[in-house]
Amino acid sequence: CEVHSGFLAEWLSLKYCIMDSLNVVGHGRGSSISIMGHSLGAAVATLGTIGLLNQGWTVREFYNYGMPRAGNEQLAEEVESRLKDAALYRITHHMDPIPHVPMEAIGFKHFGHEVFFDTSDNSKFVLCPKAEDQHCAAQYSNLIYDALNVNDHLDYMGVHTGSANCKGSLYPGSVSFKVEEGLSGEPLRQRQQQEQQQLLQKQLDQPEIHRQPSLPATLQVQNRTEPLVI
Repeated sequence: CEVHSGFLAEWLSLKYCIMDSLNVVGHGRGSSISIMGHSLGAAVATLGTIGLLNQGWTVREFYNYGMPRAGNEQLAEEVESRLKDAALYRITHHMDPIPHVPMEAIGFKHFGHEVFFDTSDNSKFVLCPKAEDQHCAAQYSNLIYDALNVNDHLDYMGVHTGSANCKGSLYPGSVSFKVEEGLSGEPLRQRQQQEQQQLLQKQLDQPEIHRQPSLPATLQVQNRTEPLVI
């Protein structure tokens, strides 16, 4: 497989933090998990899904929203093959421009299982089992025109996925680390893991809240691929 270099770098920067977090909440290797992502988060989640499968996790559900193409056709085939028994859905909305980049013409390819919402009120959808089906989002592949409809990228199934909707009680805390002067290598990682565990435990102690199935992010397209080694 070959994948987008920027998406791969992002996944590798998060890999150990995510695996450690899963261990902290009691879902280590051998556990069955669900994965979701939006935009850049969906592309990273795709690589993360393969990476976690390789590390011993089982993925029972993978839902992504407004996903750019993460890699080549071999990656798409790998995702479909490895998740053939899972709930796998790639959800797109009307003229959202992000699913059309990076371009198919330079070797990037979506996997199938597309659920396409073509109305503003999300009342109707079309299911396209095969990738790049003209009955789904591929019918709107004019990037210049699609760029005028970026709001379609920020509204999925009635949920606003922009950064403005990530404030307040929906996200009571975020995982962040401080780099202390003179601390690096394994001591730094131990300190980061300790802070992460404290934050995760604090969130687990709170009443259950509704969390949006989205990971809003800014997409910077780099038309370069790298071998997938995760």
